[in-house]
Amino acid sequence: MEQTDWLLDLYRARAKDTRMVPKPEEATHWQELMFSRVQGSVCELRAQLLGVHSAMVLAKVLRRLAYKTLDLYGNLIRDPGAASICKLVEDNAQILCLNIGCNDLSDKSGRAVVELVAKNSPLRVLRLGREPKHYHDNNFTAETALGLAHALAETNRNLTALTLTGNSIGGGVQGAQALSALAHMLQLNTTLRSLSLGECGVRAGSAALLCEALLSNTSLRFLDLHGNALAPEVGAKLGQVLALGNALTVLDVSACGLGDEGAVAIAEALSGNTSLIHLALDANDLTDEFGQRIAIALAGNKTLTELSLAANAICEDGGRHIGAALETNPVMSVLDLSGNAIRDAGAEAFAHVLARSSVLTRVNLSAAKISDVGGTALAAALTRNSGLNMLVLRSNFLSEATSTAFVELFKTNTTLTKVGLGGNQINHNTVLALRRLCERNRSDLKATTIRPLQSEVIRLYGQQERLHEVQRALKAEIDTKTALQRELRGLYSELDSVEAVEDEACKALQKQIDDQNKFLEEVLAHLAEKDSEIAAIDAEYLVKINSAQAELDEMLQRKDRMQETVDQAQRELDQRQAALTTRIADIQAAIEKARQDRERLNAETEAAVQAAQAFKDEQAAELVRMQQEDAEAAEKKKLAKQQRIEAKAAAKAARIAEKKAKAAEAKAAEAKRKADEKRRNEPREPVLSEQEQ
Repeated sequence: MEQTDWLLDLYRARAKDTRMVPKPEEATHWQELMFSRVQGSVCELRAQLLGVHSAMVLAKVLRRLAYKTLDLYGNLIRDPGAASICKLVEDNAQILCLNIGCNDLSDKSGRAVVELVAKNSPLRVLRLGREPKHYHDNNFTAETALGLAHALAETNRNLTALTLTGNSIGGGVQGAQALSALAHMLQLNTTLRSLSLGECGVRAGSAALLCEALLSNTSLRFLDLHGNALAPEVGAKLGQVLALGNALTVLDVSACGLGDEGAVAIAEALSGNTSLIHLALDANDLTDEFGQRIAIALAGNKTLTELSLAANAICEDGGRHIGAALETNPVMSVLDLSGNAIRDAGAEAFAHVLARSSVLTRVNLSAAKISDVGGTALAAALTRNSGLNMLVLRSNFLSEATSTAFVELFKTNTTLTKVGLGGNQINHNTVLALRRLCERNRSDLKATTIRPLQSEVIRLYGQQERLHEVQRALKAEIDTKTALQRELRGLYSELDSVEAVEDEACKALQKQIDDQNKFLEEVLAHLAEKDSEIAAIDAEYLVKINSAQAELDEMLQRKDRMQETVDQAQRELDQRQAALTTRIADIQAAIEKARQDRERLNAETEAAVQAAQAFKDEQAAELVRMQQEDAEAAEKKKLAKQQRIEAKAAAKAARIAEKKAKAAEAKAAEAKRKADEKRRNEPREPVLSEQEQ
């Protein structure tokens, strides 16, 4: 089934789900919008109001299509649709990534998901949770989590990523059992790389079990526990995990109530950790004490590249310590301190870092109570910085002085592509000017890096297509060459068999000749014996001379006949040797012809490669010409559109003038009518006759 057909079927099912009347023009428009989302190996249908009927259609048509990723996040397929999608993934082994988060699912469809995972399907990534933009949240409970834990611990060895964010799986006794089963799974499973349990109602005791399991797990890379009510003790457990240097590279424990005590344990573990690259500790009530400890850790850590400490209580002292630590840190590229009151002193510390180091690429200092003193210091520092791409200073106490400094900054800075100054006392026109300057830097960046890469990719795609054609032609030539070589090997084999037969015949003839010669020698020896006997007993056997002479004549005749037989055999041997010589000459001629054919095929292959290169050059020239024609056509289209607009404006003005003229005529006619009526209603003076006069 073509994509056009099944997209139309999906539109009709979507209309049934949303109780809308299908319209051909809307179907065409929706099909065009969706076509770009289902190209290649990804089928991305997020937030398209797809329901149960749509899921049924997808489960039917996608069985025969080679998609690796199926993303249905933010729809309303509900439990029946999810069961159909799970059956689809079970039947189509090519689907490796499935996202059915935010589809109003419950444990009823969770059983189908657990059954899919338990069958050890080729599925690699399973997302059942919500994202920052969420609606129609799923409602999986501890029952589904427990089933998934058992499946991953016992049978499944393919799943590498599991997301359960936003599902209440940790509440009550069943929740504790489910999280205990997940912890046990982490001790047994060696393929799971990512586990997201954010906002799942995980308690401190269950989180401690997960941390203890991580002490023996060397495969998990990504752990998300944000939004769970943990405790400082969990922070200490996580510190032990990080201190052991396990495989964790991303850890998110934002809004977990760790406080300084739990977060400090994590910070101290960073000094010896060589795997963690992203750490999020947002909204954990952290103070300057933690700021000092994390600064010490950052001074010695060489792997952490992203640190998020937003919405805490870090103030000026903590900001200064973190800024000083970053001066010697060679890897930290992303830092978020938004919502911390580091004020101007902290901003000046970061300005000092930015003036001396180009490692940082993104910094967020929003809502940090920074005034123009800190803002201008940051702007001045960026004149000497060539690494920062994004700086966010929203909701501070900045005014026109800071914005002017940033406008001046862009005269020399060509790397800053985003500056966030919203929520400050800055003129809107200045904000727009900064946006235009950032857009200029982005355009320059695209022109110098991205666009050449895109052009190179397009060129390589073209060359790849040409290469495929040449490879197909070369394969055909190689097949022909292989067939000729196979035929040549057959000729060589036939030649070997003929030579073997001829050798056997020669050996047989030679044996016959040897036998005849031996027989002749025996006859000659017998004759010699007879001659001696005749000489010895000549007198005695004179009467037998005639009979002996006759016997001798007969033997001589027999010798002559044998000699004729030998001569005949010699002639036959000469004939066979001549025939063999002719056959060998024919085979050598065939070999020479095959060699010539091979040389001809090699020459034709070289010519085909040259023709393909010439075709590629012609296509490149044709592409340049088509681009020029497209530019001219766009200019003509723009001019025609402008002319149409002017013609419409002139026609409208003419219609307005015509309406005004008609109104004036109507007004004049009305005035004339009223005047005539007035004259008719005025009393006339009587006319006196001559007699009355």
